[in-house]
Amino acid sequence: MNSYKLYAVNYADPAYEFRRKVNTDSLKKFGKVDEVFEYGSASIPEFIEAHPDLFKYKFGAGMHSWKPYIILKALDNIKDGDWLFYCDCGAEIIDDVHKLTDHAITDGEDFMVFQLLWATTREYTKAEVIRWLYVENPDLPQVLSGFIFMKKNTKTVALIQEWLNLCIVEKYIACERFDETIPNDPIFKVHRDDQSLLDIVVRKHGIRPYRDPSDYGLRSYFWQPLGKDERRSDYPVVVLSFRRADAAEYKKTYFQRYRLWQLCLGHYGIYRRIKKLLIKAGILRREPSGLGI
Repeated sequence: MNSYKLYAVNYADPAYEFRRKVNTDSLKKFGKVDEVFEYGSASIPEFIEAHPDLFKYKFGAGMHSWKPYIILKALDNIKDGDWLFYCDCGAEIIDDVHKLTDHAITDGEDFMVFQLLWATTREYTKAEVIRWLYVENPDLPQVLSGFIFMKKNTKTVALIQEWLNLCIVEKYIACERFDETIPNDPIFKVHRDDQSLLDIVVRKHGIRPYRDPSDYGLRSYFWQPLGKDERRSDYPVVVLSFRRADAAEYKKTYFQRYRLWQLCLGHYGIYRRIKKLLIKAGILRREPSGLGI
């Protein structure tokens, strides 16, 4: 029995409601959260009306600017000391999410975020924002905005408010360039709207991210030891990031490949060679089910 309440919050418009159902049902059944707060565009008319410059963008239903706003609304509905988990709808929970909050609590953390080791700020944040917001080290791995845990207190509410204050500025959150005199880095790929801005807030406050808890972060520390400034993250894969794929097929493929990964003792070199042979023989599915697996 956990000594604290753990809630979750997600967002979906009608076209993505079927993904939300997978997300919400799995949060309750496997994630064991106490309650899920569900939001959509119909839930936040005041925010949409106040920011027409953001909601003219179809991508992310307003460049995902609504994300910190709905998190703040959910925080308003829980008590100080309770925990809240923001989870993107294109994800299915396959294990108890208390395994993540318990890890943060053991480390004395009240704000738990995760990083993408294969993506740096320099690659996924436009140069003008890096300059405008005085990013000191754009070569750090970018923080993921799809999964965020926080214990409600004055500090964490202020962090989300700071993130929101950046997200409602069009020139910060939009992928478009607003200052052509500031060239993007040669390795720049794309600006990640709300995620780029969360990354900046997290790094500004010296918060150390954890390993991605989804299938994209699957890792054996025996073969892949901790890198510089990485945090030990001893928890299983808790989330499957099926995104736009069929959730049931994605899950089936993931567990099939995960069993093979285990048989290969978590060694990606061996795993990839055997996987290639099994796919060629028609034994394994070709559909991807996470980075590296």
